[in-house]
Amino acid sequence: MMKLENLFYWLVWSASTLYALFRFKNSCAHHYTISPSDFKRGWEILGFFHIKDNSDVEWLILTSTFKKFYMLFLFQVICTNIILRINRTITPFFYAIFSVISLSLIIGYAAAAVFIFYPSLMYIFHTFHRKSLCYMMTICALFFIHHPLFNFIRVSILMGDSESFLFDVGIAWLILKSLSFAIDRIDSKKTSSMASIFTDIFCVLSYSLYLPVLFTGPIITYETFCNQMIKTAQPLPLKELIYRFLLLFRHILWYFVYEFLLHYIYSHAVQFYPDTVQNYESFALCGLGYALPKMFFLKYYIIYGVSKCISKLEDIELPPPPKCISCVHLSSELWRHFDRGLYLWILKYLYLPAGGARVHSGMLMNGACGQILQKIQALCICFTFVCIWHGMDTSIVVSTCLNCVLVASEIAVKFFLTTETGKLFKTFSPGTQNRISAAFATPHFLMMCISCCFFLSNFHIGMLIIRKVVLGGITPLGPLLLIMYCGCHVSISWKAHQQNNKSVIMDNKSN
Repeated sequence: MMKLENLFYWLVWSASTLYALFRFKNSCAHHYTISPSDFKRGWEILGFFHIKDNSDVEWLILTSTFKKFYMLFLFQVICTNIILRINRTITPFFYAIFSVISLSLIIGYAAAAVFIFYPSLMYIFHTFHRKSLCYMMTICALFFIHHPLFNFIRVSILMGDSESFLFDVGIAWLILKSLSFAIDRIDSKKTSSMASIFTDIFCVLSYSLYLPVLFTGPIITYETFCNQMIKTAQPLPLKELIYRFLLLFRHILWYFVYEFLLHYIYSHAVQFYPDTVQNYESFALCGLGYALPKMFFLKYYIIYGVSKCISKLEDIELPPPPKCISCVHLSSELWRHFDRGLYLWILKYLYLPAGGARVHSGMLMNGACGQILQKIQALCICFTFVCIWHGMDTSIVVSTCLNCVLVASEIAVKFFLTTETGKLFKTFSPGTQNRISAAFATPHFLMMCISCCFFLSNFHIGMLIIRKVVLGGITPLGPLLLIMYCGCHVSISWKAHQQNNKSVIMDNKSN
């Protein structure tokens, strides 16, 4: 009976999302007549009249950079495998020198000098062995890159549009990496002699400037990267090298899938025209609300996946690509699995140092309440940092505030389940537990989707969806909540399926 019930939820959720995408596709099919500069002629194989969304600058620049400089990445992979066979101790020197040369070719010598200057400055600051100084330096750097003076410096370097974009993205990642190596080196209590300073600087530069993740992500901590680069990385046998090239090829195939979808789903282009979008009926708006995070997920699945596959060819293991958003209904799960590297970075350098420890069920009531408040305080610090890092735009502020409230509500529910009243929930059957969980999670799921719309589009689109769908009366909201209730069940069953697979794998390993 449970299997039939779950099948019903999967069918309703899948059919509804596909129908919403179809209605959105029809509503924006002629949007190219409103903003022709955001489109270009599509693949000829799809017909003369097919137009492709060409408005995503990030996608255009990152993919064109990969196409233009793929030989640099291939050369790095070949050299790394040769070095690992000869003498692994020179790997940091190769990475540092080759990354500086590559940066000079990709964004210019002046911009590359800035990329060397900042981690060098942080290296000097970390030698005082004061974490507060490193954190202060990071916050100042984040505010500075969003200050008009930084724009003046960027313009004075005389870069093209592509180089300027890569410079901005690279600096944002570089600031996080610099804090990582500073804190990790302070925690290791490693004292550098004059003889080892030279080697240490090359280790820091190899981590900070490692390509291609400097421009694309995902981020990895300094401790993990150095441990892999110096200790665990091995020269790959030919068979394993071919297998990992095939993994890279698989992610490259997803590039063509995404390019194909850009011929039909114009979610990126229409977000700049709220006056047009407000004429969409409710299901088309829901389609836009689903298309924005879905296309964003697929884009970063490709970008992070390609970077991860290139690193695997050098036996460097990066965090996994994003988890599909169609099977995520909780805000904490979204943050935990969409950008795994950023989540682990925030957890290590912000959340845990700010007091975000786990609450144990056996704690006294007063002590648990105190830790709940401490966790929420740490949560606010983390989301404030995320907001500053992304630029503090109005839509970003709204999105991060919503997410902070949603994750805080999850913490409160988990705490409630540890109380005597909450423990009664465990007495219900698994099916009843799932139905109650899905019912309570449905408004949470809706708000999470709205926060994604703010984050991925702009304030006007987010408010438009709230006004026309959430506050539009019982007709659009009622069916939507029922559909999202089914979506919650899909997410719960998928999570249970993954956990069962993990337990089976662990049992097989133990046997």
